[in-house]
Amino acid sequence: MTNLSFQGKTVLVTGGSRGIGKAIASAFAASGAKVAIHYGHQQETAEQTKILWQVQVI
Repeated sequence: MTNLSFQGKTVLVTGGSRGIGKAIASAFAASGAKVAIHYGHQQETAEQTKILWQVQVI
């Protein structure tokens, strides 16, 4: 498989807080992308995401 660079790109991953969505979001981040994650209203998940990825959660 070809390694793609997403440096300087922004991607939106829906359902990115767990499972396949989380793995996809991680892969994009590892490829240099800025990743926006959308998921249901779960405050605990938001806090875990904030700590794990050291990002702003809104």
